[in-house]
Amino acid sequence: MMDLYDPLIDNKNMDLSDLKFKLEKLGVKKRWYSLDEEFADEAFCIHRSKERELWEVYYCERGEKSNLRTFKSEDEACEWFYHFITSDHVVMSHLEK
Repeated sequence: MMDLYDPLIDNKNMDLSDLKFKLEKLGVKKRWYSLDEEFADEAFCIHRSKERELWEVYYCERGEKSNLRTFKSEDEACEWFYHFITSDHVVMSHLEK
């Protein structure tokens, strides 16, 4: 039987589907993040800004963006998002088993 693709060990650039795979594999609950939806409340967010053609990564609370970082590539944004969310002690203390 052939192994499924695993972006954790593959060297290709990360995209949103790879990021989602990594978060699910780690056990991060979906309520903690929003992939490609602007202004999900109380969540870590990543999406492509249509006006600026940049990727934005931030934490959204009460409709306000905090810790906003922008990136030119989806890969850079996804890598930073993964680091950003896995560095949060609250998220990491509530992983699904």
